Amino acid sequence: MGLSVSISGYGVYVADEVRADKRSVDDLLLVAHQLVHGFPGGVTAVAEALQMPKGTLTHKLNPTNFTHHLTLREALLMQRATGS
Repeated sequence: MGLSVSISGYGVYVADEVRADKRSVDDLLLVAHQLVHGFPGGVTAVAEALQMPKGTLTHKLNPTNFTHHLTLREALLMQRATGS
C-alpha cells in the first residue's frame, strides 16, 4: 500500500504569479557585455577594477557560456567601476 502526501500551495502554478522572462535576462547580459567592451580599456580595465582575471570576466559576459555567471555583486561593482 502506497502513501501519498499533498502540501497545498507548493509546486502549483498560479495564473497571477510573476514568472522570470528569460529574454530580459539575456538582454541584461548583452547590456553588461556592451558596457564592458565599450568602456575605455575594455575588459582588461574593468576586470582589474573588479580584481578578477580578464578571462573570467570575459566568460561571465558571454551569453552562450553556462559555466560562469555574473553575480549581482559583480554587476553592481562593474557599474561603479564604469560609472554607468
